Amino acid sequence: MNDSQPGPRQRGLVFQPSYEVDRLLVEPDCKRFDEMTAGAQWRIEEHAESCPVVASKPAGDVRVARTQVHDGSPIIDIFFTIDSDSQCSAWSVLAFPDPAVGSDD
Repeated sequence: MNDSQPGPRQRGLVFQPSYEVDRLLVEPDCKRFDEMTAGAQWRIEEHAESCPVVASKPAGDVRVARTQVHDGSPIIDIFFTIDSDSQCSAWSVLAFPDPAVGSDD
């Protein structure tokens, strides 16, 4: 076992008001929204450091966890920060159409 690699760290995930506003906009167009975002939420709670940094702010890095594509469902990105060793905050959620849907390939 490689001791230099940190293992999973269980963190709580706090959904900020801005996330809730975005969720209300995204959820109606996403069948099974809760199921689709469960994997991304687990990744944030267990492996937040493995998610890519998309912006650096004085208060901390903004990271993104992306859902997997399933049967033409939209891709969902959850933007979050690592607040402490025990907590992350979800700030925004966006949905993007699966690029394979509607393609002629």
